[in-house]
Amino acid sequence: MTTKKENVKTFSLKGKTKEQQREIIAEAYIGIT
Repeated sequence: MTTKKENVKTFSLKGKTKEQQREIIAEAYIGIT
């Protein structure tokens, strides 16, 4: 089971360009560290 937070993250990636996805993932990664 995925958490609600993960669901929101993956949902927000839908409909975005690869470039935008990369930026979002980078931001999320920076936020974790």
